[in-house]
Amino acid sequence: MKHSIYYRQIAAIFWAILALLLILFFVSIKIANSFNHLSVLSASELSTLKTVIIILAFGSIPATISLHARRMKKVPPAYPIDEKLRLYRNSYFLKTVTLEALKIIALIGYLLSSDKVFLIIFVILLVAFLINFPNRYKIHSELGIDTEDNI
Repeated sequence: MKHSIYYRQIAAIFWAILALLLILFFVSIKIANSFNHLSVLSASELSTLKTVIIILAFGSIPATISLHARRMKKVPPAYPIDEKLRLYRNSYFLKTVTLEALKIIALIGYLLSSDKVFLIIFVILLVAFLINFPNRYKIHSELGIDTEDNI
């Protein structure tokens, strides 16, 4: 059935991004440790970068989640399940890419400065990403799909 394709695509988006982020995380730690004493940024630039990334990170988590929730509430109940799942997949992809971009910016900040604050920001964003794991129950509850409708 066509429904399972959308579920697999949503899960594939999640797992692919998670795997790539973890690889990038460990590679950046290894690179930053090998160039530990080379700091590209001055103290004031580092402070400004930290402030900007913290504001972006902690502002984007609720913003992307609420934007996604609003987009899902606007989906008319009369739409077929396939169309609802397609809209969910697109909205979920947008939410995921937004959080992923900020995680990459945090890792770039870590690579430029070797400051552990950027790793903490990355981990917080990663936890926000993991909390939003798209299982069938969450998808159905957000879209208002009855469990007997999807079979």
